[in-house]
Amino acid sequence: MSRAFSSGASSIISSAHTEIVPVGRGRYVVVLLRLLGWIFFVIFLSSLTKVV
Repeated sequence: MSRAFSSGASSIISSAHTEIVPVGRGRYVVVLLRLLGWIFFVIFLSSLTKVV
């Protein structure tokens, strides 16, 4: 079973060097998802600092 990570974590997790390149509108979806991931990650970290 093969998994694809858009965060670049695939190079850390597995030694298999496979690259999936989105084409067309898929590129915009990948960029949007990466931006949303970073935004939610920052919100998560800021919520952790407010709890402590």
